[in-house]
Amino acid sequence: RGTFTIYIKKLSQKPNPLHKHLLSSSSSFFIHTLQSNRSLLRIGKIAAEQEENNIINKFFLKMTGFYVSLFISNFSNVTSHLSPTFDNIPSKKIVPTPIEKVVSLVSRTGRDLQRYNSSGHRQVVGCVPYRYKNHGCGGGEIEVLLISAQKKGKGMLLPKGGWEVDESIEEAALRETIEEAGVTGQLEESLGKWQYKSKRHSMVHDGYMFPLLVSQQFEQWPEAEIRQRRWVSLSEAVELCENSWMREALEAFIDRKCQTH
Repeated sequence: RGTFTIYIKKLSQKPNPLHKHLLSSSSSFFIHTLQSNRSLLRIGKIAAEQEENNIINKFFLKMTGFYVSLFISNFSNVTSHLSPTFDNIPSKKIVPTPIEKVVSLVSRTGRDLQRYNSSGHRQVVGCVPYRYKNHGCGGGEIEVLLISAQKKGKGMLLPKGGWEVDESIEEAALRETIEEAGVTGQLEESLGKWQYKSKRHSMVHDGYMFPLLVSQQFEQWPEAEIRQRRWVSLSEAVELCENSWMREALEAFIDRKCQTH
């Protein structure tokens, strides 16, 4: 670079056209050479940084594997050291919910499998969940379980929902009751079929209802966050139930129970 600078100075001291041309060409060549060298230096710097990062990553991977191996080899010592700590925790604070009190927390959604009859009526099935007030099965005052509608202020209902093509009508009744009310039990003979028109979709529905003698009430169920449930007397159930066809199903249920007792 120093020799080139002296050469440029000598050319610039002689105002010769040839020298001017050489001076211009030499300057362009020198500038191009510098730019190329800078690009090479930049590429070399990036490559060096990448190589450094690779070395660091390999180091941390090796160290991670080392510490995992160290933890596994000493796992028994760790657990024996922590065991007294866990033993001192009050058991009532960590008792899990019994498995029989829990059901799947996922409801079926969508209408891809929805069943319709030949007239295009949507097929709906539900239950009248009931129990005897003394929690026995031999008689006594009957209570019915009502659930709140999904939309607030829409009153209380019986659990019901769409009957789908991959299940029997009994399976659909039990599934819908578990999903919406969180109870199950012994399904009894159908109370009948009612036709009603949906207010939201203006579609005719065929609704089937079954009595369900409740044997299990789950603490968690799929629609627990959007519904409330309430055990009420037969007279309260008829009064509180918002849907007219469900009230008719309740009356059919009451008539049957009065005939058997």
